[in-house]
Amino acid sequence: MQTLNRALLLSVASVMAVTLACNTSLGGSPAPAATSPGEALPVPQATDVPTSIPATDTPEPTPEPSSTPTPAPTATPANPFVSPLGAEDIACRWGPGEEYSVDGGLKVGERVPVTGRDTLTDWLQIQNPRREGKFCWVAIGQLLVEGEPALAAVVAAPASIVAGVTVALKPSNLTAPGCSFPVTFDVSFSISTTGPTKVTFFREKSDGSKAPKETVEFKTSGTKSFSDSYKVGSQGDYWFAVNVSAPNVISGKGEGSVTCP
Repeated sequence: MQTLNRALLLSVASVMAVTLACNTSLGGSPAPAATSPGEALPVPQATDVPTSIPATDTPEPTPEPSSTPTPAPTATPANPFVSPLGAEDIACRWGPGEEYSVDGGLKVGERVPVTGRDTLTDWLQIQNPRREGKFCWVAIGQLLVEGEPALAAVVAAPASIVAGVTVALKPSNLTAPGCSFPVTFDVSFSISTTGPTKVTFFREKSDGSKAPKETVEFKTSGTKSFSDSYKVGSQGDYWFAVNVSAPNVISGKGEGSVTCP
C-alpha cells in the first residue's frame, strides 16, 4: 500500500514539472510587481494639447468686374477766332476802350484767335498782328466772331504808360548879336500816354539846375504840350530835358547851340 502511494506522488510531481517548463518557454507576461502598503502608484504625465487650431491664409475673393462704363473725357472748347466784319481794316487799341491809344490794327482778311475779353465782353484781346509778342484790343461790334466769345478768359485792362516825350529848343542855333548876353531859347515839350494815367516828371537843364517834380493827369490817351524857356550867358552847346518817373521811366531831351559872330 505504501508502495502505491509513493508511485502516485511521483507521477503528480512529474506532471507539475512539465507544466512549469511549458509556461516558462512560452514567455508569458510577468506579473505586476507588488507594491507595499502606503506606496503611491505612479500617475501618468499629461501631454501638451494645442488650445487652438492655427489659422490658414484664405485668399481674397476676386472682385467682380464693374458693369458701369467709364465716362469719356470731355473736350475743352477752343477760344473763338475773329476777323474784320466789314470791308475796312479796324483799329487795335492799347486797352479795352476808346480812351486808349491805337496800337496796331486788324486788316481785312486777317483771322486771329481771341486771347481774352473784358468783363462785359464788349472788347476782345488778340495778339497784335503789327507788333510781335504784344497784345491789343478790338471792339466786338466791328468783328466777325467764330465761336463763343464768353469762352475767353477775362483779362484786366493794361496799365497805361507814357509812350513818348519830345523836347525842342528854338531856335536850335541861336545867335547872340554883338556877343550881347544873356540870350534865351524858347523850349517846348510834350508828353504822350497810351491811356488814362497820372504822369510825374521834372525839368532839367544842362547848367545842372532841376525844377521840382510835377504831376499831370491824363483822362484819356493823348498828348499834352508844355512851354518853357532857357536863358544862357555865353556861347556854346546847351540842352533841356524832361524826365518822367511815373507811371514809367522815360526821358526826352532837346539840344541847341549859341554862337557869337
